[in-house]
Amino acid sequence: MIGFTELILILVLSASLYFLLKPPVWYNKSKRRAFISQYGGIAKQQKLQDLVASIGLNIARAANYSAETLEFQILRSPIPNAFAWDSKTVFLTMGLFDLTESRDELAAVLAHEIGHLAAGHPKARAMNRAKTILLSSAFSGMGWVMSRVGSFVSNAEAAAYSREQESEADCLSISYLRHGGYDPSAAIRVLEKLHRLRKASGESTNSLQELLSTHPVDNERITMIKKYITGEATQWPQ
Repeated sequence: MIGFTELILILVLSASLYFLLKPPVWYNKSKRRAFISQYGGIAKQQKLQDLVASIGLNIARAANYSAETLEFQILRSPIPNAFAWDSKTVFLTMGLFDLTESRDELAAVLAHEIGHLAAGHPKARAMNRAKTILLSSAFSGMGWVMSRVGSFVSNAEAAAYSREQESEADCLSISYLRHGGYDPSAAIRVLEKLHRLRKASGESTNSLQELLSTHPVDNERITMIKKYITGEATQWPQ
């Protein structure tokens, strides 16, 4: 027979999974407001917002991704980063916008995020987080040692999945840039700037750690993108 504690645990776990896999509208709006606030709010420079939206919609059309409800927003944060928030929103920080030096480089950033959207990564990540919750919960009742093992396995699975998503988005973005009339090599230039930033800072700042946690940058990734551009590789590693 299920005890009171176990029943509460099941209810909390079920609610957590529900919010991850099928969050209600009010929850999404609240989460979005908190996210925007975390990154300093929406930038007020309308000309820059219009530029990002224009290039982003062009890339979306090149990707055959529905552009009718697609939204692009620049956040005021100086931390260089970009996010495929959900199926219809791409956020770009002012820090990353300032890092780009041409329309091609800006297009490369947006193409990568649209690659995430086109591949369904936001929903896939929600599913992965749900699996992580289930795995952690399964181990949590087996003592401290098994709980630690569960946490390690969950984190390892999440990291590997994120790397695969990045590779897929990279591969798709090169195709989108070509079809949109942009220079695909701009993707390399952006990553090389981020790579230099990583080496210069020694990965010691919270800002850089945040960037690398969402968009890992290393020589392997840069090399793979070069192969996508030359046609030496047409499929991302899985």
